[in-house]
Amino acid sequence: MTKGKTITTYLIDGHPNGIRTCFISNKICKAVVVPRAKLLDAKKRSELHQPALYILMSDSDDKIYNSGIIADPH
Repeated sequence: MTKGKTITTYLIDGHPNGIRTCFISNKICKAVVVPRAKLLDAKKRSELHQPALYILMSDSDDKIYNSGIIADPH
């Protein structure tokens, strides 16, 4: 039987649609969700100033376009 995991979501600015960080207990992986309107605010976050896998998501009326890039933000 698979053991359950705890996923913690931290609302950076207190709003569920704002910048959020998520992590799984006892793991080193971390996700940062940044709405397009908050990109300038996100540049101030220290965890976004290191190499990472960035997944860019955009939706249109009929399709969702996704792309991923491994990059150094400097």
